[in-house]
Amino acid sequence: MKFEVHKTLIVLLSLIIPLLISLVLVQLIPNNNNNNKDTTFEDMMRRKAKEEKESLLVGKNILFLIAHPDDEAMFFAPTILSLHSTATLSLLCLSTGNYESIGNLREKELVESCKVLGIPSENVRIINEDSLQDGPNYWNSEDVARFVETMIADYNIEEIITFDEYGISSHPNHISVYNGVSSLLAKPKYAALHVYKLITTNIVRKYTGPLEVLYQKIASKVPKRTSNQQQQSSVARCYISPDVFRGWKAMAKHKTQLLWFRYLFVVFSRYSYINTLEQV
Repeated sequence: MKFEVHKTLIVLLSLIIPLLISLVLVQLIPNNNNNNKDTTFEDMMRRKAKEEKESLLVGKNILFLIAHPDDEAMFFAPTILSLHSTATLSLLCLSTGNYESIGNLREKELVESCKVLGIPSENVRIINEDSLQDGPNYWNSEDVARFVETMIADYNIEEIITFDEYGISSHPNHISVYNGVSSLLAKPKYAALHVYKLITTNIVRKYTGPLEVLYQKIASKVPKRTSNQQQQSSVARCYISPDVFRGWKAMAKHKTQLLWFRYLFVVFSRYSYINTLEQV
């Protein structure tokens, strides 16, 4: 029995210690986002382009579109925490998460989580529609689009950030959210609407935790030669969480969802530390 306990502890420590070391290194390595020292003309041009792009977000009305309460903390926290001080953020949750008949509790948890992340309660809207219930089924794209259109009109939304076509976890509801927004973009009236999707990674990269941030910071320091076509097809935005612990605090507000495997998820998931977005 003692041997089994010691074996379990060794396994846990072998997983946690490298993560802690990586988290420390991530904080020690300067973030290029805050580095204004240009070593080459290309560095200067990249920095200026980034500053111009960021300046366009100041005061912008941005909508985070999710499927369930806790999606905002589990997947989008790095982006929300990076943008909440410069843009006006709103959140639309298309279900109450009532799969286990506790939707009323999960609604309250979502509002509290959003407060921690910097989204005021008056900017949070939760839908409780018969056709958009939490479950292992796909939602109708027209139903999704209808509620998104209302949100766009009510909050003067200029940009939407949501799941991609794989839904991070392949959840049908997540994928349905993407499909619904994509159907909106086909309408001429939304030609100026910018939609960004959170990229789904493979299973290995998904659970690399802060190692993924470490990789991104090191990779950003390696000079790259790319053609204009490659630059245009590259990732549009990459957000590293400015406060990982605040993201965890937001997730802690979802008390009904804090099962043992979700503790592991928020510690090991790359989505607690970094978000990569591409324009739809």
